[in-house]
Parts: sequence; C-alpha cells; structure tokens
Amino acid sequence: MYKPDAKNLLLFAILTGLMLVLPRRGFPADPVVDTLVVRDGMLVMSYHLKPVLDDNTVNSLKRGAITRLSHQIQVWRDRPLINNIVREYEYPVQLSYDNWEHKFRIQMPGEDRLTSNLETIRKKCTQMQEIELIPVNDLEPDAQYCITIRVKFAPLSVDTYDAIRGVLPESNESQRRGAGHSGSIWQTALNLLGLGDKTFSLKTDNFRITSDRAIEYID
Repeated sequence: MYKPDAKNLLLFAILTGLMLVLPRRGFPADPVVDTLVVRDGMLVMSYHLKPVLDDNTVNSLKRGAITRLSHQIQVWRDRPLINNIVREYEYPVQLSYDNWEHKFRIQMPGEDRLTSNLETIRKKCTQMQEIELIPVNDLEPDAQYCITIRVKFAPLSVDTYDAIRGVLPESNESQRRGAGHSGSIWQTALNLLGLGDKTFSLKTDNFRITSDRAIEYID
C-alpha cells in the first residue's frame, strides 16, 4: 500500500497553506453569445467569456508555466432520436512568458506574438469574434440546429505539471507504484490554489435558417 513520503506531505501542506493567504477569486462564468447571424452566406458567431487569467495564473506564467486554452465549437442538427454534428471548430491558445523579452507570448492559429499588455492577452483568450462556422447552403431547410461551446482552461499545461512533479524524486519501486497517489496530491493542491483545469460550456437554443436567411429561434 502506497504511503506518501514526508516530502510529498510537506509540499502539500505548503501549497494548502498558500491557499489560505492567496486572494480568493470567483470563477469566470460560462460563455455568452454576442451575435449569431448569417453573413455572406456563412453562419457567423461571436462570443466571449469573462477573463480567466487571474493573478495566480499570471504569476505562474512569469515563473515558467505554460497555460493552454482550447475552444471547441460544434454545430449540431437536432433529430428526434439522436443529434449529429454537422461542423466542428477547434481553436487552441497557448500562453507563456519570454524571460528575455519580458513579455507574454500568445500562440494561436495564424498568430504568434509577444506583448507586454496583459489586457491584450486576456481578450485574445476569451473574446472570439466573427467565427465563420458553416455555409448556410450546407444546412437543410426547416431543420433545427443548435451550437455548443466548450472551453477548457488549463492554467498549468500537462508538460508544466509533469515538470513540477518531476522535482519529487522516485527513489524506489514503491514510490513509482504510488505515482498516481502523488499526482492526485498535486492535483488537489493545484485545485485548492485555483490552478486546476476548468471547463466552461454553453448550448444555444434550437434555431432554423429561414427562407430569407435569418436566424429563427425555436420556442
């Protein structure tokens, strides 16, 4: 049976103690749709989240952490027995800090930039503008559709998490067998500190595309 060693227990105690002195912050709300329209023959959406980068996350970036967000948008056709996906859109965002330039680096599809403006980073992470989802000609007349949004926010990416865990030596076979327990201790501590993974989601009401190419929501 795995028993956490003194180092693991001490580390957990330190992290838990930090939780008591760090400021408590509310979690961002789920996504909010700003617009859903038909423009130039395309179904186009804009949405936003409240800022997800709090002081703890920003400080972890400056200390070498890598933060990732993944936006997943799906267009579904509503059917009597089972819905099916007609289009899916993935938008990954990666954040890090360049210690040479003393600037934040943000990497996303079609863009890789350095900036010292934290507000720019926050907007890039949480404000999705004018996303072209699907040509309306690919949608069936009078069929009902909905859109789901799922945003996964990982303040500490998997590689950063593994690097932190790697500080703890595994000196014998029993420790290696207990690595899952050590990982759960870390994950619990990170959750308490507000650095655990979070997921935000939204499902729109059902809608159809009218003959004049407008959005009509179904009551």
